[in-house]
Amino acid sequence: MMHVLAAVAALVVCAGLGEAVTPPKKYVVNLDLPPIKRWTQVALDHKEVAADVHKVIKYATVVLIVLIFLQMHMYRSLCN
Repeated sequence: MMHVLAAVAALVVCAGLGEAVTPPKKYVVNLDLPPIKRWTQVALDHKEVAADVHKVIKYATVVLIVLIFLQMHMYRSLCN
C-alpha cells in the first residue's frame, strides 16, 4: 500500500517539473495570534494551489479505499 502512496507522490512531483522554478516567498508566522489566524496570509497567497492539493488528496483517498477493499476481499477469499 505504501508503494501506491509513493506513486501518487511521484506523479504530483513530476507534474510540477515542467514549470519554472521560483524561490518561495518567505513568511513570518506570528505565534502570538490564535492558531486559526496564524496561517491566513499563507492560505490566501496559495488558494489556487489548495484546490489542486484537495483534488490530489481526494483522488488518493478513493484509490486507497479501493485498494483496502480489494485487499480485504482477497484476504477473505484466502481464508475460505
